[in-house]
Amino acid sequence: PKNATILGSITYKEFGLPNFIAVQFGKGTFYLHLTPDLFGNYYLLNSASQYAYVAKSLSYLNDKPIAWYDFKANMEQYRTPLRVLLMNDGLRQAWYVLLAGLVLLLVFRSRREQRAVAVVSPEPNLSKEFCGTIATLYYENGAPGNMVAKKIDYFLHDLRMRFHLDTLMLREEEFIEELAERSGVSLAETQSLIRLIVRMQDAKQHDVADLKLINDTIEEFKHKAKMI
Repeated sequence: PKNATILGSITYKEFGLPNFIAVQFGKGTFYLHLTPDLFGNYYLLNSASQYAYVAKSLSYLNDKPIAWYDFKANMEQYRTPLRVLLMNDGLRQAWYVLLAGLVLLLVFRSRREQRAVAVVSPEPNLSKEFCGTIATLYYENGAPGNMVAKKIDYFLHDLRMRFHLDTLMLREEEFIEELAERSGVSLAETQSLIRLIVRMQDAKQHDVADLKLINDTIEEFKHKAKMI
């Protein structure tokens, strides 16, 4: 065109081919160069003649505002510091998965969590130790009668709770027969135990031998009746 001026050319098979032109348009000028790679560092440092060519080409530019456009540039390229990740398919997918994981973590961790329930150890059952202490006091104070009465009372309480018997009928034959049937202990052994209990209840005084006898007899009955 008439408004175009050839500013530079390259030689190809002994022919000079223009590669740098200036096109007047309105109050400005378009400078079109077909090989912009020549302005890169590699070509500038390759030879002195190349440096002179670049210097001559740029000398056409004056102090007026310049708009640089490289048609080889990818205008759809990501303009973010993460463009290295986003331009690679694998890295981009990994980045999105990481973001999704962080979002899920925030969603679930942001819920109010219940405070951990402290483990409270149950209070130890010291009933057996307490009974042992009381028994020792009775024994050391020389009062086996009280221990005999307590032993009988606890045994009758066990009979009421386990076999649902009315121990007020202790002296009745029907009570003895019912106890023998429910406990599975022979009638003779049951009669012997109940008669011993009645005799101990009627006695006014007891000694250590009585305490040992009533204790051994009751414990033997409880074993046979599977009460312990």
